[in-house]
Amino acid sequence: MSKISLPPLEPTSVFLYPTDTIWGIGADATVARNYSRIKAIKNRPEQMNFVLLMRDIRMVEDYTSQLDAKLKECIQNTTEPTTFLVPNMDLIPLDCKPINSHLTAVRISSHPVCQSIMTYLNKPIISTSANIHKQEPAKYHTELNPLIIDQVDYVIGKELDHLGTKQASSIIELNANNHIVRHR
Repeated sequence: MSKISLPPLEPTSVFLYPTDTIWGIGADATVARNYSRIKAIKNRPEQMNFVLLMRDIRMVEDYTSQLDAKLKECIQNTTEPTTFLVPNMDLIPLDCKPINSHLTAVRISSHPVCQSIMTYLNKPIISTSANIHKQEPAKYHTELNPLIIDQVDYVIGKELDHLGTKQASSIIELNANNHIVRHR
């Protein structure tokens, strides 16, 4: 992987960046105020949750003690962008946990910009599509809404936005009967 040039990210930095799917708006997932700031930027309802992007399966295991072996195997063997619904992450601040749910959406992103950010922060990233609520998400940096750009601290990785799939990830959950359920 080539070296990605990153700005001096702080724990409270909010940034736009390409992901393995579409452009995202994100921040350090362990800082509670980042969630409310991103919701305000997007004009997003309070009850909507985020995806946690993780660097690898070890990072997922670092944040939960409830990762089922079958789900772990499924996560490790995924070759396309897939979001997994996993039991709440033990080490994520309470303010950051999903509302009215015992599950957290987690995706391991292989995109080099995501990997570089997570390595730099040594933390997962909260992530959501880079758009105002109910508007089309940006697939390329040229589609980013100037109203969003003006409210974030950084736009990272414009030169690598051609690498994502340009479509939402699949969503998978392991149900109570230990069966894989595909939601999308």
